Amino acid sequence: MTETLDRTQRRIIGVLIEKQLATPDQYPLTLNALQLGCNQKTSREPVLSLENFEVEGALRSLQLEGWVIQRTGGRATRWGHRAHEKLALEKPDLALMAVLMLRGAQTTSELKARTERLHAFTGLDAIEAHLRALAERPAPLVRRLGRSPGERAERWEHLLTPEDEAPAVPERATVFESQPAARPATFQTSGDPELETRVEQLEGEVDDLKEQLRTLQIRVEELESR
Repeated sequence: MTETLDRTQRRIIGVLIEKQLATPDQYPLTLNALQLGCNQKTSREPVLSLENFEVEGALRSLQLEGWVIQRTGGRATRWGHRAHEKLALEKPDLALMAVLMLRGAQTTSELKARTERLHAFTGLDAIEAHLRALAERPAPLVRRLGRSPGERAERWEHLLTPEDEAPAVPERATVFESQPAARPATFQTSGDPELETRVEQLEGEVDDLKEQLRTLQIRVEELESR
């Protein structure tokens, strides 16, 4: 039987995996840093606006189910994931599952671009092989979908969503209503895979820097309030 997580729980696990692989110096995460990661405006589909108590409540339920671990010491409690144990995943598969949980159904090309900061896959064939292995497990973690209108490649989605929560339309198709305006024309990639990959990498690096700055601001405020 495949493990299931609700939307908030998926976002939390996806963020914890992402930060562990992309910015290990910042991992494990404090509650505030995790909330910021969950509510990022980029590299998240859909964009959420979770309150602190919602993240904390989801963490408690995840802790009871063995998905996360609480690490004490220092000035604040920090949280780490145990997805590699719960799902028996190695680093490449963790990277793929994290991006699928954070951004919904995607093509192998999109996954290649969006996992660059997390794991360096050798190519699309390598990603395809890992996805097939995840899909062929006794309890599958992913499945192949058909093509979206206007797309030439098939998409893949994770299977950690309860049936009654599964969207009636592809998850990424509903995202654009809540997203900021499209990138300026100077950032259009015109379908160039290498340029798309580079833009994804730069966006991720900018997100990480913003989060680090916000984390520092939070720490300063905590010190000033003492």
